[in-house]
Amino acid sequence: MNNNIPPIVPPEIQSNSIYMPVVKEPKEKREYSLKENIFAWVCYVLSYLFCLSIPISENPLGAFVVIVLMFVSTFAVLKIKGKKLQLMSVIVVASAIIMSTCLVLTANDFLHFFAFLYSLVAYCYFLYSITSENKFYFADRILIDFIKATFVLPFYSLGEIFTALFSGKSNKSGKFVLKVLLGVVIAIVPTMIVFALLSYDSGFSQLMENMFSFDNFDILTHIVSLVFAVPISAYVYSLFISSTDNKCEGMLTPSKCKQAMSTLKIAPAVTVLTAVLPILFIYVVFFVSQWGYYMSGFTGVLPKDFSYAEYAREGFFQLCTVSVINLVIIIAISLFLKTKENKPSVILKTLSIIISLFTLVLISTAVAKMVMYIDCYGLTPKRVYSSWLMLVLAVVFVMIIIKQFVKKLRLIALSLAVLVVMFTALAVCGVDEFIAEYNVDRYVDGSLKTVDIEALDELGDAAVPQLVRLANILDEKNNTDIASEKLDETMDKMYFDLATLLRDRAIRLKVADKEKEADIFDFTIPTMKANKALRTTSIYK
Repeated sequence: MNNNIPPIVPPEIQSNSIYMPVVKEPKEKREYSLKENIFAWVCYVLSYLFCLSIPISENPLGAFVVIVLMFVSTFAVLKIKGKKLQLMSVIVVASAIIMSTCLVLTANDFLHFFAFLYSLVAYCYFLYSITSENKFYFADRILIDFIKATFVLPFYSLGEIFTALFSGKSNKSGKFVLKVLLGVVIAIVPTMIVFALLSYDSGFSQLMENMFSFDNFDILTHIVSLVFAVPISAYVYSLFISSTDNKCEGMLTPSKCKQAMSTLKIAPAVTVLTAVLPILFIYVVFFVSQWGYYMSGFTGVLPKDFSYAEYAREGFFQLCTVSVINLVIIIAISLFLKTKENKPSVILKTLSIIISLFTLVLISTAVAKMVMYIDCYGLTPKRVYSSWLMLVLAVVFVMIIIKQFVKKLRLIALSLAVLVVMFTALAVCGVDEFIAEYNVDRYVDGSLKTVDIEALDELGDAAVPQLVRLANILDEKNNTDIASEKLDETMDKMYFDLATLLRDRAIRLKVADKEKEADIFDFTIPTMKANKALRTTSIYK
């Protein structure tokens, strides 16, 4: 028998789908509505303005305006599209705008950076929550939602913005603009190279300088902003399209995350106890042996053979590090400890409570030592930030203890909320101005021996009004004039540093006033107060 002869299939069976060749249907091309086209252009314009606001340390008001425009314009377009705000969206928008006010209320670059960063992340979450069909609640999964909104969805539709910007048969002008922009991008590098090579000729350089000298307008900055706005707007619009089309609906869902977490619970109770008990034993020995040393911080009595600086600094950052390590240990126990049918574990509760209590004792001793240090030497930003971090950690560990008794407590969501609220308070309270005022007040009432002028100078414009106030107090007290006194090293160091600093700032302000070097987008309230205070001094006059 010839096995190569194909079997004969009856005609009535040949029509069966099993024998029919598989033909893949062409992927349906997505059609973009006019509202989606408009939002694509909104994304590009906002991204361009975002690039212009960088660096935010030089354009704080501009960065604040961009943040407000991001939320307002996006909400306006999506409202026209028929989207409704959810409660979590309202909370996130409010927190972002309130926190971003620190860009104008303070002149602190450190706070500016984190406030601006939070506003950008909050914007991604806002766009995700308002376009997605899912309901968003204040639950522990909010952290997963943030991760999904910032690291997953924006990379699933990266090229969609180009189609949306220039889609439609009637959109010939848009396609023309795209071609022009592409030509500009291609021309940047060779044009700059040719210009650099021909700049050896002084006549040509002078001619080009006369042709392209614009006041307060750097054409290269705008070109670079237009170029970098492309990937940024693609990121934002991709998040919008991915959320609207539910492209990652089955990814990082609460049920899948819960299932993944359950697979991590592989550590037997005896293993966890064996790993943790030695650490607890070390804590007990440490507290017993060093009890008198650390209790000195609460009694205000300095241990023998220690200065205030040595006592406060010794072990402070080690205690902070141990507190963070303890938090990691509790998280690791909750993730890996094997439980029966996901029921609450007595071991987990017990270890979490004990470690949290030990950590709270460590935090309280660290704060007590810092209070003694501040009482002796005054405030600095590092001392304020360290104290703030200790307070945040203390609140988190208190919530961990409460969680062991209140099972329904949303620990992750509340911890994020505490972090956002406390950072917002730190950002908008004017911490630099408070530090300067605190140190000057204590020097005036005699509880502080001297004021570190160089340290206050690092606070920037926020410290200037208090420095002017200090100069007036010293001049009135010593019958001197800081503007007329000759500066030499025989003077009191604090007065010498103060006079040098104020004179330097007054000279720079005079030059700026004379040349009218003012840029509305670099405005901050501390800068306004500083200039106002300097103009009242005899140095400026």
